[in-house]
Order: sequence, then structure tokens, then C-alpha cells
Amino acid sequence: MIVNWKKNGEEGETMKQDWRKRHWFQALIILEVVVSVVMLFIGYITGSGYFRGVGVGLIIAWVTGALAYAIAGAP
Repeated sequence: MIVNWKKNGEEGETMKQDWRKRHWFQALIILEVVVSVVMLFIGYITGSGYFRGVGVGLIIAWVTGALAYAIAGAP
């Protein structure tokens, strides 16, 4: 369901689109955290080194992304 909310009565960009532009990087970091935990969990349950490796790689990705976001700010 798409709601066409206007920000301060302005025409054009909706609040939902504005939120997406500002918070997409934070959402990506959260997604990487969730997927890395799931992959590590699957890796330890099944004993698969592949899933554990993917989980560790995703942890490295979200940590570096979070550091970049903290140092440089929002893109």
C-alpha cells in the first residue's frame, strides 16, 4: 500500500520516499547483521565450514559498513 503523504505541504517527493533515501544504508547494515547471524547459526548446527565462512564474511561487511557510516556519515 503506497500512501502519498506530503511533507510540509510540498509537492513532489513523499515522506516514504524521503525516508528511503535517508535510511537505506542503515537498513542494509541491519540486514547484513541478521543474515550473518542466520548463516553462522546454520553453519554451527550443520557443521558446515561454508556457512560459517559466509557468516564471518558478512560480519566483516557489516562492521566495515557501520564504521564507514559512523566516520563519513550518511551517503
